Amino acid sequence: MRGSDSNPAHLPELVKEATWELQHRSGVALRQVSVDRAFQEAVDEAYRDIIDNDVIHEREDVVASWRETGTWIEPPKFLAGTVRGTAVRAHLPVGSTPLGCLLAFLDQQNVAESVRHHVWVGR
Repeated sequence: MRGSDSNPAHLPELVKEATWELQHRSGVALRQVSVDRAFQEAVDEAYRDIIDNDVIHEREDVVASWRETGTWIEPPKFLAGTVRGTAVRAHLPVGSTPLGCLLAFLDQQNVAESVRHHVWVGR
């Protein structure tokens, strides 16, 4: 299945089979992450919640992390495009809320585009 599967129904298997490596990605790179339609609504909802309500997050530990470190508590997981057989550098299989939050922070200029964030990349 690896290297040739773009079917969203197979994402749980791909995530389970992947070998994970902690990497750093800038806000610019994270804007280019591919998201399946099924998860795009959750990314958009997290984004709108911050933009519309000027709320960082309802959990205080998450708020403290963003204020103190400028990044998330738990790095999100992305699959390398090669895992799914695409030219996309990174694909979001799960964890759409953190990505939506970061995109809102970037648009509000609360986080600089150049800041590098930890992400897990599965290959």
